[in-house]
This record gives sequence, structure tokens and C-alpha cells, in this order.
Amino acid sequence: MWYGAAQDVAANLSTEAQLVYRRQVAGHSLDELLESRSTLSAVLCEEMASRARDWGVEILAFDIKDLILPGEMKTLFARVIEAEKQAQAQGILRREEAASTRSLANTARLYENNPTMLRLKELEQMKEIAANAEHVTLVTDPILSFAFRAARAEDPPSTTP
Repeated sequence: MWYGAAQDVAANLSTEAQLVYRRQVAGHSLDELLESRSTLSAVLCEEMASRARDWGVEILAFDIKDLILPGEMKTLFARVIEAEKQAQAQGILRREEAASTRSLANTARLYENNPTMLRLKELEQMKEIAANAEHVTLVTDPILSFAFRAARAEDPPSTTP
């Protein structure tokens, strides 16, 4: 006889727990549920404890084991997470592009203020091209060559002790 009564209490507690759980879950958004599972567990435990006292049962803990979402909610949730990750990746790419552009601008200013360095970079690029080609025909611009020599002539000779 006692065993049947205990089964009834256990079944009633299970049903009551499901109802309390559903009421609490219905009152929160999915994000709130995922962010504050421990807080929600404490609220559920308190509500279940007050109901279980009527049957002479003490509730010590009440935890949320799983949040099972319907299929379309899972799909929608996955899309939201994917969109957030994609937005983060695009932000990182934009920051990298801005850094690259700043670096190019700094390099351009450096070459603008130092024509010898620009000429050395040009020769370095020609060397790389020549290393990968069977035949190289080099055509120089006499005006640029003259401007380079004129700029070089304006540089004061270095005096080394």
C-alpha cells in the first residue's frame, strides 16, 4: 500500500515539475534561457519546493538537464549563430584590410621621401622577375633614369672618416 502511495507522489512530482518547467520556460526568450540556466534552476527549485511541501517532500535541487528545441527552431538558431560568426569574420577582415592599407600608405610616403630606396625596390622586383623568366628584355625610360641621376647628384656626398 505504501509503495503505491510513493509511486503516486513521484508521478505527481514529475508532472508538477514538468508544468513548473514549462511555465518558466514559456516566460523567457531562448537567449535568456541559455544565458541564465543556473538562475532559472534556482527559481524552478524554489517553486517546486513550495509545491512539494504539500506532499511532505523536500526538494533539495532542481536542475535543467536539456533544452530540446523543435527542428525549425534548431535550424533558425543555427542560422543566427552562423550569421553572428560571419559578421565577426567580416569585422576581422575589415580591420586587416585597414591595417594593410595603412602599411601601403606608409611605404608610399617612405618611397616618396627617398627616391634611392624606391629605385632599389624597383631593381629588387626586376631581379625577382628575371629569376623566373627565361628571356628578359629590359626597356628603361630615359627620363626616369635622368631624374634618378639628377636626384642622386643633388645628394651631398657622404664623408666617412
